[in-house]
Amino acid sequence: MWCADLKAALGQRFNFGSIVCFAGVVAKNRHLALPHVAVPDIRYINWVDLRRRGFEGVVFDKDNAITAPYSLTLWGPLASSLEQCKSVFSPNVAVFSNSAGLFEYDHDGSRARTLEGAIGIKVIRHRVKKPAGNAEEIGKHFGCESSQLIMVGDQPFTDIVYGNQNGFLTILTEPLSLAGEPFIVKQVGCWDFVEWIQYFWQGGCKLWYLEMNENPLVAGFRLNVYLMVYELILKKLCSLKAIPMASKIEFCFTVTLFILVSTSEAAISTPAPSTTTRRQQSEALLIWKASLDNDNTSLLSSWVGNSACHWVGIVCDDISSVRHVNLTGYGLKGTIQSFSFSSFPNLQTLILSNNSLYGTIPFNIANLSSLTYLDLSVNQFFGRIPSEISLLIGLQFIYLGNNRINESIPHEVGKLGNLTILSLRDNDLCGRIPEEIGMLKSLSVLELRKNNLTGSIPASIGNLTKLTKMYMMHNQLYGSIPPEIGKLKLLTHVGFVANQLNGSIPLEMNNLTYLKFVILSENKFSGYLPQNVCASLSLEIFTAHSNYFVGSIPMSLRNCTSLVRMRLERNQLSGNISEELGVYPNLDYIDLSFNNLYGEVSQKWGQCQKLQSLKISNNRISGVIPPQLAGATQLHVLDLSSNNLVGTIPKGLKSLVSLFNLNLAENKLNGSVPLEIGMLSNLQNLNIAVNNVSGSIPRQLIGCRKLVNLNLSKNQFSENVPYEIGSLQFIQVLDLSYNLLTGQIPPEIGGLKTLEVFNLSHNAFSGSIPSTFDEMLSLTAVDISSNQLEGPLPDSKVFYQAPIEAYENNKGLCGNVMGLSACPSSRKHSNDLVILVVVLVLGTLFLAVIVSGIMYVLCIRLPARNNLNRPRDAQNENPFQIWSFDGKMTYRNIIEATENFHPRHCVGEGGHASVYKAGLQTGQAVAVKRFNTINEGVVADPKAFESEIDALLQIRHRNIVKLLGFVHIHSTLFGLWIRGRRKFRKDTKR
Repeated sequence: MWCADLKAALGQRFNFGSIVCFAGVVAKNRHLALPHVAVPDIRYINWVDLRRRGFEGVVFDKDNAITAPYSLTLWGPLASSLEQCKSVFSPNVAVFSNSAGLFEYDHDGSRARTLEGAIGIKVIRHRVKKPAGNAEEIGKHFGCESSQLIMVGDQPFTDIVYGNQNGFLTILTEPLSLAGEPFIVKQVGCWDFVEWIQYFWQGGCKLWYLEMNENPLVAGFRLNVYLMVYELILKKLCSLKAIPMASKIEFCFTVTLFILVSTSEAAISTPAPSTTTRRQQSEALLIWKASLDNDNTSLLSSWVGNSACHWVGIVCDDISSVRHVNLTGYGLKGTIQSFSFSSFPNLQTLILSNNSLYGTIPFNIANLSSLTYLDLSVNQFFGRIPSEISLLIGLQFIYLGNNRINESIPHEVGKLGNLTILSLRDNDLCGRIPEEIGMLKSLSVLELRKNNLTGSIPASIGNLTKLTKMYMMHNQLYGSIPPEIGKLKLLTHVGFVANQLNGSIPLEMNNLTYLKFVILSENKFSGYLPQNVCASLSLEIFTAHSNYFVGSIPMSLRNCTSLVRMRLERNQLSGNISEELGVYPNLDYIDLSFNNLYGEVSQKWGQCQKLQSLKISNNRISGVIPPQLAGATQLHVLDLSSNNLVGTIPKGLKSLVSLFNLNLAENKLNGSVPLEIGMLSNLQNLNIAVNNVSGSIPRQLIGCRKLVNLNLSKNQFSENVPYEIGSLQFIQVLDLSYNLLTGQIPPEIGGLKTLEVFNLSHNAFSGSIPSTFDEMLSLTAVDISSNQLEGPLPDSKVFYQAPIEAYENNKGLCGNVMGLSACPSSRKHSNDLVILVVVLVLGTLFLAVIVSGIMYVLCIRLPARNNLNRPRDAQNENPFQIWSFDGKMTYRNIIEATENFHPRHCVGEGGHASVYKAGLQTGQAVAVKRFNTINEGVVADPKAFESEIDALLQIRHRNIVKLLGFVHIHSTLFGLWIRGRRKFRKDTKR
């Protein structure tokens, strides 16, 4: 045995095959020693990026790659990086080492097993020592092509050559430590790097290298530049001169060469951006800003220049690398397709919530390798959650709620082992909840509410032992709650409302002693409620309504003084309500309606000072309404309807001044309505229907001015309806049916402009329906049957369209409605008659005006003209006189005014006549022209006279006076001229 151990120790420390390989590589195949990537250690490798590029697994060398030389424990500083690698590639991670797992030196596999137990990675057993041999054992283990695998090691002539000649992606690391290595190994380990650098120094060339410090450095050098460099190094490898040992050791520990031979970004992670990198980050943000749709980018007015660290919403670290982007609520509209995620390898926080961003979430968001906080909530993203998001292994918070994401939750989400909050609420997610959700062992909040998820709740949720809040409400989940929920002992909030879950609540749920919110409503649960739901005395919200629960109310609720809200309505619960409930100083809402509970209304409810809503309707509660209930002065809703309550309505309810809904219907209450009811000024709904309440309807209801619904039906109310009811201007439903009310319907009710439902049926109302009902335009339903009403129906659409049953059994109603007789003289006919009379009177007046005008034209104007134009005989023709007075009277007035035509009144003389000025007794001044006559009063020149008359009748001019008329009397012919209207009358007197 000791011989085998000695052979193993010597073989591990002296790899003759590697030496032979070195000679062969230098002579013929120099490219095999060229790694694809070189890094100081595995902490510098971006496992997420490699996984995104399609690689399926990782193979590690052991010594000086992940452990100290010949050690079987992981090198401490590499623990976090190795865990990240396992979370990304698990289970396709293995060790392929010459010191553990090689049959020649680890014949019983003990070293391999020890190493597996220490680092949690499979050690592949193999027979051929690296770099010789093929990848057959590795291929069998991984089940994929070697081209999809990554080889990580510290020896270029062992690990790198083996990986390259078998088609792996090769990553060269620096040795973790040279302590314990043989002298020749130490020299070769330093010489690998230092000799290449020395060659370039001697040739006057500078090779890209970066000194190590506490912050790793990034470099992404392209193949077309550095492949040539490596080829030149290998060609001159044998001709290098000796280098002092001190220099070799110094360079071995202070110089690191970063080479990335890939088609795009470096597969190594590093902070410390150069000035160029900072400029690239600024340019990347400006490009994305320019791609947005709207003008709200003015809110990003500070985004100018090359230094993003001073921009709004951007926070950098102490080396000017962008670490946080927070643009919540900036009104941004557009997509994030143009966001260059690969430009921000150190970004930890990305918050774009409360905007109008849309489109899909790009898969290359996985390039944010340092991201821990992602918030894209309250936007319009749709499509799928990219499976590549699983590569962001550092993510701790994901908020994608309030979007339109409409595909299933990717199974790969289970790889986010550091996730603490996963919020996917208010989307259109479909499909099942993946079993892999149970792999999120760090998860504390799971929000899946308001989606379209189907299937059952996976049992794997029992693995989420750190979970405190789980919301799955408003989905389409079915099946039962898995008993594994009992393992979630830290759970405080659980919500399953509005699903299709069934079965009984598992007993294991009684193990959850920190519950504060339990919401089980609107499912198909059966069996008993969880009995220890308030074992911690910290329960605040407990709702389980609309299920099929049976049994009594859990006893743990009796002393649950932390309770704020409890809804257990619409189940099949039974038990004595007086014994199972206590005093709840914080309770503001309780609903136990529609169950089979019995007992009495407890006086203790009056001690619940914060209680606003008490609903215990549709049970088998008996006894009286306790006056102590008035102590719950914050009550807004009191619903005790559909029980077996007796006694009177307590006067003390007047203290419930905040009450707006009082429902005592369908009990066995008696007595009268207390007058104090009018003090409930905020009351909107008063329902006392189906009791034995008697007396008159109190006028004090006028104090309830906000009443919307008043239902007093099916009681023993009598006497008249108080007219004050007509002052309830907000009322919409008024039901007074099935009582003993008498008298006439108050006309004031017709003034209720908001009334929609009106029922007075089965009373003893008499008289006619008030005409004010014609104006009740908001009415949609009416019933006045079984009364003593008579007369016409109101002129309203609702009355015409109501069924005959709404009018039957009255004394003598009539109207144009099927089933009723027509009214002998309805108000409608009276109105028509009034309209007809008005039309006839106006028409007659109009016709009289028209006829008078016509008669004036025909009888006065036209005859006057005709007479003037007709030839006359001076002896036989009748002379004209002024129409408005007698000719003789006018003549006498003219004689008096002119003193019998005295010369002093003469104003002018002509050949045939003289003109006199006459002032009449009316104050009117006229000119009188007296024509000269010959024997027997004949005018000297009658033709001249007629011509002058015709001319004066036709001519209109401001300087010519108008002819009033002419008179031939007592053998004297004279005419009158004055400015004014002409009127003529034919006179038969001479």
